[in-house]
Amino acid sequence: MTIEAGDHNVPCDVADPPFDHSDADLIIRSTSSNVDFPVIKAFLTFASPRWNGTLTTYSDSQKSTQDMKGGLPVLALEEDEETLETLLRLCYPPYAGSGTFAPEFTTVQRAATVFETARKYSVTVAENAIMQQVTRNFLETEPMRVFAFAWRFGMSTEMTQAAKETLRLPLLGRKYVEEMEWISGGSYHHLQEYHVACGQAAAVVAEDLQWLTKESFTWFECTDCARRDSSAFQVKISGNRSKWVYAKWWQDYMKAMKSALNDCPSRHTVQDPDSVEEALRKACQTCGKCGLRAFKEMREFCALLGNAVEEATDKVVPN
Repeated sequence: MTIEAGDHNVPCDVADPPFDHSDADLIIRSTSSNVDFPVIKAFLTFASPRWNGTLTTYSDSQKSTQDMKGGLPVLALEEDEETLETLLRLCYPPYAGSGTFAPEFTTVQRAATVFETARKYSVTVAENAIMQQVTRNFLETEPMRVFAFAWRFGMSTEMTQAAKETLRLPLLGRKYVEEMEWISGGSYHHLQEYHVACGQAAAVVAEDLQWLTKESFTWFECTDCARRDSSAFQVKISGNRSKWVYAKWWQDYMKAMKSALNDCPSRHTVQDPDSVEEALRKACQTCGKCGLRAFKEMREFCALLGNAVEEATDKVVPN
C-alpha cells in the first residue's frame, strides 16, 4: 500500500513481511525507490556496530527534527529497495517471523552490490553470509567471477580458493567475464603465473611416479603387452622401485594426461571421463588381459593421481 511519508509528503510503498511487525520501532527508507521498511531497531544495532552508534545518536539527539511516520522515526538511506531489503533480511534472525529468509543471489554482480552496502554500514554478519553464498553457488561453476569478487573486497582466503578452482580452466582461451574489470592487471598477471607454476608441478606428477606406492597394476604386469609392444620403458615409483611399463595404451594415456595437466592442473582434469574412456577403449581393443583389469585399476589409479596433483599444486602459493 502507499502512505504519505512524513514532512516531505512523498508517497512511499511499505515493504513486504517481515517488515510489517507490530514491534517495529524504526523506518528505514529507500529514497531512490520510495519504499519504507519498518524494522525492529535492535536487530540492526546487534548486526552492525556502526548502525548501533548511528541509530542511538539519531534517536536521542534529533527527536525534534527527524522525520516521523506513524509515530516512528524515519532514517533515509540512498540505496535502492532490492539492495536494502536483502541487507535487512540478512540482519534479521531466521526465527523472527515469516519471510525473514535472505534471497539467493542469481549473479555475482548482484551479490557484490549488496556486499558493498553491507561493508558501508559495517554489517559483518551480512558480509559473511554473502561471501558464503557466493562461494557455495558460484565457486565451482564461475571461479573467475568469485576470484574477482574476493579480490575486490579483500577476502584473501576465498581469493585463494577461487584461484585454485580456476586451474580447471585452460589458461589460453579463458573466457572474459565482466567481473574481471574489478581486478588489476597486476593481479591477473599473478594469477596467470600461478596457473603456469601449477601446470608445471602437475605435469611432473604425470611423469615422475615416485608418489605411487602400489605396483600391482596391469600396465606393469601384462606379459601379453610385453611380448607384443616394443615401447616398454622403466619408471621409478615410491621407495625408488623400478617398474617396467609394458602397456602401450597406458603410455599413450599418461602422455596425453601430462599435456592436459600442464594446461589444466586440476584433479578435475584427471577425472575427465573422456580421457579415461579413451584409455579403456584402447585397452579393450588391444589387449584382452588388460581389458579385464583396466576398468577397476584405472579408477583406482586416477584417484591416486588426482590426489598427487592436488598435493603438488597445493605447494604452489598464489602471489
